[in-house]
Amino acid sequence: MCQATIGLLKGERKHVLLLAQFVDGRLVQGTAEITKIIRNPRSAWQWLIQLKPSIGGTPLDELKKRHLEMVVNAAEWDFG
Repeated sequence: MCQATIGLLKGERKHVLLLAQFVDGRLVQGTAEITKIIRNPRSAWQWLIQLKPSIGGTPLDELKKRHLEMVVNAAEWDFG
């Protein structure tokens, strides 16, 4: 499975990786799928960290609980 981190541009050339997307030093499974659906990294990150009552929490928290299919379906619904 392909893994993709979300990095936001800081300044003109430097990217910052957001630590919340890692658990125990490993990337949360599902970020690659989300960045394929939501192409803009800043939009993807904002969507991942905002409360989404329809899935019972934030998409990022739900990914950490391994609810990948539910989060991907929600992203497709919102952005597909």
